[in-house]
Amino acid sequence: MRPCPNCQSERVYKSDRPVGTTTIGGELLPKLSPGPLSSAKMRAVVCADCGLLRYFVDAAALSKLETSKHWTLV
Repeated sequence: MRPCPNCQSERVYKSDRPVGTTTIGGELLPKLSPGPLSSAKMRAVVCADCGLLRYFVDAAALSKLETSKHWTLV
């Protein structure tokens, strides 16, 4: 995941475990969660120099993306 695509820094860090995608306004990745009472997981990656924050969706959620009727190919 290095270097940072924004500033080319090598000081890029990732979260030690996946984070849930549920937000106050609703789910960030609707219909990609493993079950009705859970949320899809993502790993956060942040640049220590410019602050660019990126999220990478886990494999379980990605496997549902192409067949979901709730997501459209752009």
